[in-house]
Amino acid sequence: KIIRPYTAGYIENLERLSSLGALGFLGHAVKIDDKIRPLIKDISVNVVWARKHLVDWPKENVWLMHCMAIFREASPKVIEKAMERFNFSKIDRKKVSSLLSCQNISDQLSVPRLSSAETFELLRSLSVEVILLLRAQTRNAAVRRRLDQYLLKWRYLKLEINGNDLKAAGLIPGCEYQVVLGKVLFALVEGQCATRSEQLKYVRSLCQK
Repeated sequence: KIIRPYTAGYIENLERLSSLGALGFLGHAVKIDDKIRPLIKDISVNVVWARKHLVDWPKENVWLMHCMAIFREASPKVIEKAMERFNFSKIDRKKVSSLLSCQNISDQLSVPRLSSAETFELLRSLSVEVILLLRAQTRNAAVRRRLDQYLLKWRYLKLEINGNDLKAAGLIPGCEYQVVLGKVLFALVEGQCATRSEQLKYVRSLCQK
C-alpha cells in the first residue's frame, strides 16, 4: 500500500480557514504564510517516512505535528490558551511545551564532534512528533542523520540491569543509582556494554573510582 503525503488541497484548506479568521484563536499574527506553508509540506513528506520506518508510531498523531507547525509563530501565552480551549491532553500539552524549549536544538545537533551520547541526551526527553518536526525543518544532513539514529535505534535501547544489580554491587540505594544507570545507558548508546555481563562489569569499574 502506498502512503501518500498530504495534497496541496490540504494546505489550501488551512489557508482558507486562515483567511476567514478561523485561526484567530491562535492570535492575529498567526497565519498560513510562506514560512508555515513549506513546513507543512515537509511535514507530510516526513510523515510518509515515519509510517514506513517507525512502525510503533501512532499515525493518528499527525494532527499534533501540524498544530506545532502553526503554533511555532505564536507566543507561549497564546499557545497555552489554545491548548486549554481545545482540551489538549496532558501528554500532548507536554509535547507542545517541549517544542517551545528546544528552539536552538538543531544548532546544538550541528556541532561536528558531537558524540552519540551527547546527541542522545539532547533528544531523549522529546517526543517522536517533535523530533519529526525538527527533521522536517532541518536542511543539515548531519543533523538529520543524528535525528534518524535516535529515531531508528537509540530510543529503543534498554539496560539489562537495574537498581537491584547496583545494590548487589555494593552501592547504597539513593539518587546515585540514577547517575550510574545513566552512565551505563550512555555507554550503551556509544556501542559499548551491549550485554548484561558487560554492563555489570562497567558498573563495578564505576564503583571502584
